[in-house]
Amino acid sequence: MLFRSALSGTIKDVAGNAATLTLPALGASALYVSKTLVIDTAAPTVTGITTSTSGGSYKAGAVIPISVAFSEAITSIGESSLLLETGTPATAATCPAVTASKTLSCTYIVVAGNTSSHLDYKSKSALAGTIRDVAGNAATLTLPDLQGSSLYTTQIIVIDTTAPSAPAGLALTAATDTGTSATDGTTNVTSVVVTGSAEAGATVTLKDAGSAISGASGPATNGTFTISATLAPGTHTITATATDPAGNVSSVSSVLSVTIDQTAPTVTGVNSTLADGSYNATKSVPITVTFTEPVTVVTTGGTPQLTLRTGSTATTPVNYTSGSGDRKSTRLNSSHV
Repeated sequence: MLFRSALSGTIKDVAGNAATLTLPALGASALYVSKTLVIDTAAPTVTGITTSTSGGSYKAGAVIPISVAFSEAITSIGESSLLLETGTPATAATCPAVTASKTLSCTYIVVAGNTSSHLDYKSKSALAGTIRDVAGNAATLTLPDLQGSSLYTTQIIVIDTTAPSAPAGLALTAATDTGTSATDGTTNVTSVVVTGSAEAGATVTLKDAGSAISGASGPATNGTFTISATLAPGTHTITATATDPAGNVSSVSSVLSVTIDQTAPTVTGVNSTLADGSYNATKSVPITVTFTEPVTVVTTGGTPQLTLRTGSTATTPVNYTSGSGDRKSTRLNSSHV
């Protein structure tokens, strides 16, 4: 808007008369009535950086939208970029061209090798591109201080593209490994408990012969896990994988072989290696008891005995002497003198 006395200078007509320089009433000239001329010499500036992505951990392939807000509507020429602090390689969010918008919408796609414990842009000069306001003023692309924008302060976005190590040390607990050794993987219970170590915070999943076991997963708290699993009688090849909070999955662990045997051994025969004949009181008679499978003799409650009939009504107990602990043997040996 002009002041009525805004015109100055020495102005005369051809006869030499000095011109009256008083202008039309304010707001009455065609300059005001017929034209809309905006004078803008201020450069647009960045006012904030935000994301709609929730806090959490994200792996390679995750898509994270990031918005850059300006103090006024801007137009960008071609694609702009916002370089992020993602380790090596540092990766930029790409920002397609916009027209007369106060927001530059960018997209960050996580790539293998990216890592960040708390996502932020790389520096205050991380925004690059040709960006102007409608008057043609080049935008000032200086960003807020590091750790000062909503991208950083509103949530914690963790970038993790590294798979955890395979779980290790798989074993049955002593309480569910009922075999001759507490570490032999042989048991007579179907509800077993598997322990081991894995990356802290990861979720461990058990599989049997490559197939998931229903309900058999759990957290690796402080780097160790204890997971219950229900298995059918028979032999099993148990493995485990670990999945970190970002969704990265480890390689498969070494195999834990488990045998669940609920069939009691039975006696298949009683015999002696001694030849047929008559023997006096000084002769030792070896007697072998054979079972359907290898057995272990437990002597903590007393020595096992085999009672023999040594007359029409007389019986003689003979003590067990050998055969326990031989996993390949099915014989228990006793002697009668």
